[in-house]
Amino acid sequence: MHVDVSWISNKQFETINEEGAKFRMDSKKKSGGSGDFASPTDHLLAAVAGCTGIDVVSILQKMRQQFRSLRIEVDGTQAEENPKYFTQIHIKYVIEGDNVDRDKVEQAVAFSQDKYCSVRATLTDKCKVTTEIVITP
Repeated sequence: MHVDVSWISNKQFETINEEGAKFRMDSKKKSGGSGDFASPTDHLLAAVAGCTGIDVVSILQKMRQQFRSLRIEVDGTQAEENPKYFTQIHIKYVIEGDNVDRDKVEQAVAFSQDKYCSVRATLTDKCKVTTEIVITP
């Protein structure tokens, strides 16, 4: 895997991956950025959500679970001192669908968290990761 990150201006950067997909990053306003783009730490939280989301959707589809939507909310708490690494991340899976089997959703989330999600596996023991599942009809 490879990404190329180039400085645009002020505290903005553009990332291009090896397939040509692009995204931009910026520092938060309180840190001197314009806030026009998500910060690198926002991208880290989004990356863990996207990674586990891809896994959960794939597993639930293989389990023949009928769901209409999956939304993943991620909250992170950072250390007070530099480097302000994440000390806690809470991942909330909100699944909408009729007759969704909670046991199967829990199994899919556990498989993702414990076996498949490379972003989650990259987080060290310094960061406590918790999960929550909400199923709505």
